[in-house]
Amino acid sequence: MSPSSPAVPSVGHVESPMSPSSPAVPSVGHVESSMSPSSPAVPSVGHVESPVFPFFMFAIVNKRSPGGATHHLTTRLITEEQPLHLSLPAFTKRRERNIITSLLKESKSNQAKMPEGPHIDMDRSNQPLLRRCDNPWKPNAQHGQSEVYRRMLGILNRVTQQSLGVFLEQARELPLSDPTHLPHILSLLLEKSQDEPMFAPIYARLCRDLSVSAGIQRDLTTACEAHFMENYQQLLHYNDIFEGPISSQLVDEEILARKRFVGHLKFMSELYKVGVMSSNQIAVMAETLLQHGDDRSLEGLCRLLSFAGLGLSQSHEGLVNQSCTYLENRLGDGSLNLRLRFLTQDTLDLRANGWRPRGGDRIHLPPSRNVRG
Repeated sequence: MSPSSPAVPSVGHVESPMSPSSPAVPSVGHVESSMSPSSPAVPSVGHVESPVFPFFMFAIVNKRSPGGATHHLTTRLITEEQPLHLSLPAFTKRRERNIITSLLKESKSNQAKMPEGPHIDMDRSNQPLLRRCDNPWKPNAQHGQSEVYRRMLGILNRVTQQSLGVFLEQARELPLSDPTHLPHILSLLLEKSQDEPMFAPIYARLCRDLSVSAGIQRDLTTACEAHFMENYQQLLHYNDIFEGPISSQLVDEEILARKRFVGHLKFMSELYKVGVMSSNQIAVMAETLLQHGDDRSLEGLCRLLSFAGLGLSQSHEGLVNQSCTYLENRLGDGSLNLRLRFLTQDTLDLRANGWRPRGGDRIHLPPSRNVRG
């Protein structure tokens, strides 16, 4: 070391020549160094009589270059037999290897002590057979899973307001008027429209163009009327079922049936707006709902008036007045629950406002995805 460089404290056994002018530095353990008589003596911390150190004691020696700058650090591992120079990473890897080996031995011994689990018989001859249904589903043309059906299903799943023209050209290429595929296509349209009422305007515009090009308007309207009566009879059936014991599963099924019925009313109203269905057909459905005095028919009447009340008030004003009078009487007798009371009041308010929803005069622009301000 140079005379001007200060001494660096060390841990463990350090043998380093020091100049007479460099001050002594306290060390941990026994320090053997050649010091001049003029350097003052400094008491050591943890003085050890013997130069023999335990196995885990090692010293970090700060080696310096001749210019005085720090060059690198080395580690000296000291054993009882002789000092052994070993780098710190190699020592760490050896310790980790020993620890992993001991853990593996311990885990194997623990696994040997664990009790065996239950024996599983893999022989299927002793296992009970699964019960098969009487009419399992099979992918064939009889169930509507033809190529035309799959392509039409893909069009309905991907069509949007912006891509309606593109998918309309694809739908026109399909043989929709073929009697083999037409019933399945109509059933698919009705199922998708009632399960996804938010896309009813798009499906109605698609059906309008297809009914002109493929000539399926009469078949479509007939299927809509038949589907309306089928869903309505199923909904009325819950009036008798709910007189007995009620389960949570039965309540969920009734809610799903009401949602599907309302979705079908929404789709027929959109078909009426685009000219596929006539006002007389919508009026017949309103009269059917008006004949029954139950709560589910009242809900259907309110929904139908909210969807197509503007057009019916122009062509069948007497029917609309009769329906609104019936709603006012039901609202005044106090026999409705809160949900139906609010729904009935909203329908009457909608008529009083000219069949325009609240805030209907405002124009709400759709949000743009690429907006730069």
